[in-house]
Amino acid sequence: MADDIRKAEDKKQGGNPDIWDRYGNYGGTDKAWFAHDPLDGLLGIMSRYPAASTSYLDPGPDGKNDNLHYLLKERDWEITNTASWRGNIEIHGHDTVDASNRTGLGAAIEAGATGYPPLGAGQDPWPALKHTDPQARLMHSVIEQLGPAQSVDANLREPLARALGSYAADTHEILGGLDSRYISAMGTGHFQEGGTTHMSASQKDLVQFMRGLSDDPEACGTLHKAESRYIDISLEHLPKGAQGSEVTNAVNEAGTALGTFSSIREDVINDGRMAGYSAADWKAKVAYHVIGGAVTPLYFTTPVGAAGATMSVAFGDSLQRGVDTWAWEWDNRMKAAVDAKANPAITDEYLDVNNQMPILIREWAKERPDIPEADVRKLTRDVLEGHLRGNATAQKYLTDTAN
Repeated sequence: MADDIRKAEDKKQGGNPDIWDRYGNYGGTDKAWFAHDPLDGLLGIMSRYPAASTSYLDPGPDGKNDNLHYLLKERDWEITNTASWRGNIEIHGHDTVDASNRTGLGAAIEAGATGYPPLGAGQDPWPALKHTDPQARLMHSVIEQLGPAQSVDANLREPLARALGSYAADTHEILGGLDSRYISAMGTGHFQEGGTTHMSASQKDLVQFMRGLSDDPEACGTLHKAESRYIDISLEHLPKGAQGSEVTNAVNEAGTALGTFSSIREDVINDGRMAGYSAADWKAKVAYHVIGGAVTPLYFTTPVGAAGATMSVAFGDSLQRGVDTWAWEWDNRMKAAVDAKANPAITDEYLDVNNQMPILIREWAKERPDIPEADVRKLTRDVLEGHLRGNATAQKYLTDTAN
């Protein structure tokens, strides 16, 4: 059916791009979701069946499936006619987008790129989710097509941030820039190791894509929380007694990834778009999103199955000890602030890698009695050096608009 709807509207296939144009809307009727935009409505239905979403949107190994490109770059989403009257003469204005535009597309991309139905309120993406080649190829293509603009349509930001958050194991390595396999696989968008699929993308496209998502503070919070949780996971997976570059590379990459977030936050605030939020409100919403999802029992709620049933996954004190301690201290500072106006400053303090990473490293080291205090401080220094590298690299990408 999606192919037939596209054929009816796609000018390249002999269709009429204005076929769904209408005046006004159907309000809250039970048919409004479909009547407003049949293709977007159908994509919303498709999102309940992740395999169908993947199949429809995956460009394929040969890149011949252009459904995703059409929806992201070519489709006419302006389906609401506007008009004004001058006496008895009706003056037709420019078409505009419907308020719910691209909601179905966002849901379908999230489902297609993760293999699960879209997450609901209070659910966070698992930062080390396993993916298939088609899912990774889809995520790569989204990054590649939307990244250079450094701007993402409002209704796509949160679902695409949740999708990207499930690839934190890969984005962590891409931002870290130390694993050449991700560089070699930028063209195909994925590679396999030991039966596990890894998504790849150019570092530049990824940073610019994350910047576009971060105009929405909820989306920015989702990404920062997923990265912070993955840092905890990666540190916990270091073997007991690990020494030398095995440890220093891990903490340097952590600092580099968080340095990217520092640069993105600075760019968002300086740019002033922030999806209509003031700088203070944007920071507060990022804070509440991160804290609200972290200061909870150590469980992730994830969807399972096409029907959207959920399950809670527990993963032990040590695996999230650093994130919980960091968020708990942050939350207490926010609650103790006499003046709510102080909260943005507190948010700046706790999102600053100079404060976040020493807490994460300290909590991790508590489980490693073989690591002396002097080495803990050295590792903290390695993190901060990585932060400088990540921040400088991201700044370069965010000021480079030539693509």
